[in-house]
Amino acid sequence: MGPAVVYGSMTTWRKAALGVAAGVAILAVLAAVAIKALIDPAHLAKVARDKAKQAWSRDLRMGDIQLELWPLPALVVHDLKLTHLTDPPIQAANVTAELELLPLLIGRVRYRNVYFRDATIQWDGAPWRVEEATIETDTGLRDVRIAGTLWRNRRHVGINAQFDDLSKLGVAGAVTPGQLELDWGQAQLTASGRIPIDGTIANHALSVDVKAGSPKEICDFFGLDTKPRAPFAAQFESRESNGRIAIGKIVASLGQLKVKGDAQYTPGPKPVIDVRIGTERLDWARFALDAGGNPVPPETPPEMFHDNPLAWWALTGLQGKKGTIEARFGSLLMRNGVELKNLKTRSTFADDKLDMTSFTAEMLGGTAAGSLQLEGKKKNARLTFDGTNLLLERWFKERGGTAPFTGGPMKVTARLASSGNTMRQLAASITGPFHIRMGRGVLASAKAGEAEAKMTSAFSGKGASEITFECAGFALPFKAGRASAERLVGARTAASHLLTSGFIDLRTQTLDLRGRLKGKSGVGWSAIAGDIKITGPIRRPAMALDETAVPKAIARGAAAIATLGLSVMGTAAADSADARRNDPCEAVFGNL
Repeated sequence: MGPAVVYGSMTTWRKAALGVAAGVAILAVLAAVAIKALIDPAHLAKVARDKAKQAWSRDLRMGDIQLELWPLPALVVHDLKLTHLTDPPIQAANVTAELELLPLLIGRVRYRNVYFRDATIQWDGAPWRVEEATIETDTGLRDVRIAGTLWRNRRHVGINAQFDDLSKLGVAGAVTPGQLELDWGQAQLTASGRIPIDGTIANHALSVDVKAGSPKEICDFFGLDTKPRAPFAAQFESRESNGRIAIGKIVASLGQLKVKGDAQYTPGPKPVIDVRIGTERLDWARFALDAGGNPVPPETPPEMFHDNPLAWWALTGLQGKKGTIEARFGSLLMRNGVELKNLKTRSTFADDKLDMTSFTAEMLGGTAAGSLQLEGKKKNARLTFDGTNLLLERWFKERGGTAPFTGGPMKVTARLASSGNTMRQLAASITGPFHIRMGRGVLASAKAGEAEAKMTSAFSGKGASEITFECAGFALPFKAGRASAERLVGARTAASHLLTSGFIDLRTQTLDLRGRLKGKSGVGWSAIAGDIKITGPIRRPAMALDETAVPKAIARGAAAIATLGLSVMGTAAADSADARRNDPCEAVFGNL
């Protein structure tokens, strides 16, 4: 290539460059003129106010409006504020809107990117603050991308959103495909699908995925006092149709707990919530800790009930709502260690009142059914319970006891009402009948067996290494936590029977039962000193001779000496006959 050719090429390039520069300069001048002609701050403010009123029913106020030409045409609005009669205000210190150049040349204003700085919403206590946010969009508000960071309660969440088409933003019934991502650091939420853009939730259809290695971050952000400790995850689909929101395919987990279900939400002056949920296993104590509850120390003997506040807030939080709950548990391990299998419940609620109209379960080797009513504000509870073939043996073992007892099938019926803020207060106010009928059971205790043998057949030379209960009956008419009657508890063993009077008091957690132990055959100390008492804490009662019956024992002893023992034999024979005629296990129910 010769010099002439090179020179010619350079000359051509310089002419072309000069031509382009001139063209850009002319366009810049035209753009400046067009912008100044098109953008009248007063007119723009009026148009914006009208648009805000029409689309969102809000009043728009703006401070200074400035026009910047470099590096691209842009409008800068200071002190923007959107207000509503009932909703909290939305305000921003600075909003910058970049304008597309070519549409300006033909008399149109189109925004390309919008930047927000120092925007706040004063809502629900702590303010929601946006330090910076960016809105990028293609022509006609299509393929809109939003990125920013939202702060609340000194915690932040990163926001990334994409909307296919926002050209009909604010138009009734308008929707767009899109996706929203929220990132708290150790917790993320993604929602994608059909998103309403008319200011409502109508016609939405979303798939939602939440993962939180540390749910505490989300709780701190929203100012929630309860802070779950275990990882949380959830996936579900949400769809609105004809005024109802269906939430389906729910799969959620908190720590070891995994649940599935669905729900339906009907908005209105009193929203209706219908829920169906199920899990294969729920360990209540573990769940309470994972959900943010405080560790509950074991009861200190002889205490039977905790004095920690119950979660009545879960009911009072439903004020203004109503609905139904159907729940199924393959296994529910209660805090006291008792396991309920195949538990099924049906409940309705309205405001702070929950009515568990029915529950059925397998427990303690038998079955149970009943109903439960709770009232949050008054802290009231009413229980109907019917249990069949509940084994006393399983009761001891599942609660972690070491009593060497086997068998003991029980029929349990209860119609109880109580009120209180804690389990101790609920127990102390129990009112209503509580009945137990127990069948055959064996207490494999040589000490107890020998003690019974001495009382019932010491003079017959018989001994025993256990006590075989043929039956037992508890007829407890509770009133304000205390059950008392002339015939309260009765028991029949292979060697004796016992019918007691006295009281069982859940307020003081003590009992005092007194009666005469009678042998069924043979002659023992009970023929002379058979009056016994069972007293002390309910968890650890002690049995001893009844000192209040000493005069009777002395009289029977004197008669035995005077009659050379014939009176003792006669007393033993009478006791044996009485044991055959009267069943103490049923005698306690004689006054019902």
